[in-house]
Amino acid sequence: IVVASVDCVAQSELCTRFDIQAYPTILFGPPKGYENDHGVQRLKAFEKAVDVMKFINDRLGQNFVLSIDTTYGNTYNPLGEDVKPLQNLSASQQLSLADVEKATVLAYEYMFATPKVLVAQHRRAFVLWTTLLATNHIVPRCRAGCKHLLLKLDTVWPEGNGSGPLPALQRWRPCGRHRVDQDWQGCKGSSPTMRGYSCGLWSLLHTLAATADDTQPDAGFVWMQGVKAFVGTFFTCTSCSTHFMGMATTAEAARVNAKKDAVVWMWQGHKQGKLG
Repeated sequence: IVVASVDCVAQSELCTRFDIQAYPTILFGPPKGYENDHGVQRLKAFEKAVDVMKFINDRLGQNFVLSIDTTYGNTYNPLGEDVKPLQNLSASQQLSLADVEKATVLAYEYMFATPKVLVAQHRRAFVLWTTLLATNHIVPRCRAGCKHLLLKLDTVWPEGNGSGPLPALQRWRPCGRHRVDQDWQGCKGSSPTMRGYSCGLWSLLHTLAATADDTQPDAGFVWMQGVKAFVGTFFTCTSCSTHFMGMATTAEAARVNAKKDAVVWMWQGHKQGKLG
């Protein structure tokens, strides 16, 4: 779902077209509906977030669930204090913060377990990917953990070091040192080999696009560069990487520049792509 705000002072013609007479006014509909003025619905005066969520679920036939949980906090845990992961998310939830965090941790664990990809010529790709997470990650402690690594990167992976990173890099944990071995939640499949990591990775990529800074005109381009750096260099499923990079090198992908471009391209790519 793409959310956009309109300033009726600066964009009075648009507000007149949709008969906006009060603040706040919320309209809901498909992109085409805003082009031809057909199929756009006006949300009534909902007082609670759960009412808005029910409205969206009814229209989309989904089971999205609101989750407000403080266990993610706003601080990074470099000393390994025990921080409990989310426990209260519904299995029916389409996007789980716990799954996004678990996919993040596994992405680096698989990377560290494959020494042949951690070579000097891949340092730039590592920086692009980790910088994207440090800027856009939806979980504060993962975002802070990646920022912490970038500050220390010259110590654990000196630029120009022909032999690659030092062993100390493999002791780093992107989201702190708490355990993330709980079962998948929204990404749990019908069997242990179904969904799981690939679903979590898709969720991570979606949220990295959705949380990009829409005040930056090239936020989508930066997102695309970071994602291509990870999938094309470090993703351990070769056939999946080849398929995804094929999509990421098309003319449509080359036009991704703003945040909205990245969000739309990612959803379109998800429909035809695979990451596992």
